[in-house]
Amino acid sequence: MFLRVMGLILMVVWVGAFPLGGDCESVTEPSIGGPCDYKHYEGVAKIISINPRPGASPERYEVRFEFYPAQEIKEPFAQTEGRKFLLLTRRGSYPGATFLDGNGIEVGKIFDCVLNVIAKGTCTPTIFEFPSFKD
Repeated sequence: MFLRVMGLILMVVWVGAFPLGGDCESVTEPSIGGPCDYKHYEGVAKIISINPRPGASPERYEVRFEFYPAQEIKEPFAQTEGRKFLLLTRRGSYPGATFLDGNGIEVGKIFDCVLNVIAKGTCTPTIFEFPSFKD
């Protein structure tokens, strides 16, 4: 009987450890982890490469960029210097030709960009946002 009760308690704790939904805002949806707060670092992103993804149907592209913040990033885990990042759509997918053309994305172009760094909560630690991009 004791083990059965303990098993039930552990099951309730285990299930309760994972939130069923959240309301943190994110570039990639859906967001998980409950209410979250982000610190925002404005800057620019430079597109450094655009390559077709082999076998993707419809055709999708792997787009890489570098981020240059306008102010010093305080959080050690969010440092961007010397790193390259993958650009994904708001839905978390690789962009297609329509997305690239519609947003004028080409190698060498520079776009306004915001690095959102988690300050409170358990959502995605870092999220890049491109304010001028249209879906």
